[in-house]
Amino acid sequence: MDNKGFYLVDIPVSQDDRGSLSVVEFQKLVEFDIKRSYWLYNTDETISRGVHAHKNLKQLLVALRGEVTVVLDDGKTKNTIKLVSPTTGLVITKPLWRELKDFKGDPIVMVFASEIYNESDYIRNYEDFLKYVR
Repeated sequence: MDNKGFYLVDIPVSQDDRGSLSVVEFQKLVEFDIKRSYWLYNTDETISRGVHAHKNLKQLLVALRGEVTVVLDDGKTKNTIKLVSPTTGLVITKPLWRELKDFKGDPIVMVFASEIYNESDYIRNYEDFLKYVR
């Protein structure tokens, strides 16, 4: 794991004449259990999603179809990651401000989360985020 609070993982794929199959065995791929999953789709490429941080939630994001740009900000440094393949996942493990943007190719982005929905875990204001991480 990277001390930046995020890292990329390779998702195994099997291919044959019938097509491709990928399997995520969470305890082998990430260090947290999955309690919730959801997916983003029908997203216009001019829209940004996310635009918040989490205090404790950990996530695995996978672009199942199309591509999306994820900007991760720790309050000092911004990192930009492009997810373009269903065989690469982005794991977020620390409080990072996140923005998903530049949706292309009729994307479907799957998100696996370590906790059920809890509004009190969200930081929705960037200035509040900066105070939280200092």
